[in-house]
Amino acid sequence: MRISELINILKLKFNKSQFSKNFLTLFSGSVIAQIIPLIASPFIARLFPPSEFGLLAIFAAIESFLLIFSSMQYELAIMLPEDDSEAFHLLILSLLITLIVTIISALTILIFNYKIAILLNSPELAGWLFLIPIEILILGSFKSLNVWASRYKKYRRISFRQITQSITQSVSKIIFGLLDFISGGLIVGMILGEFTSTLGLGRSTFKR
Repeated sequence: MRISELINILKLKFNKSQFSKNFLTLFSGSVIAQIIPLIASPFIARLFPPSEFGLLAIFAAIESFLLIFSSMQYELAIMLPEDDSEAFHLLILSLLITLIVTIISALTILIFNYKIAILLNSPELAGWLFLIPIEILILGSFKSLNVWASRYKKYRRISFRQITQSITQSVSKIIFGLLDFISGGLIVGMILGEFTSTLGLGRSTFKR
């Protein structure tokens, strides 16, 4: 066997082992992040009435729909350029677009807040719709930062942020329930977890 062939075989095995390692890192982080709310759910269910879970579901549905437009999918292009400077410019562009969409959604909700709540047949949602723009800013930024971390194979960082978000959300919801912060407590708890993970990912990204 030639030396060059041996080197190619070793490279192939190394790449496979790296792929397996990266996959297990992401998979384990995702599994742990799913297990934590599963453990916390019986406690949260006892602390909050069913109406609050319905309110959270409507809020999450609106957030998920608007999140599609948060960065106009520009974050997907971050992986493409070979030049790091160009990729960083795409990251900044996607974050700026997220900021613009956030401002537009904030103005829309400011004007049509109660009408949107009535249209959704959920008047009690009117008091919490102002958090939607904050959610767009947080999750839109997280999407871009997550792709940036994936570009540099920072899979441990991504997994850690998933776990951090899950822990923060579950613990904050339980604390809010114990403190009788019932109305909107589930929504605020969800946002706190997302803010924590996005802040951590942003700090590590721009520090680098």
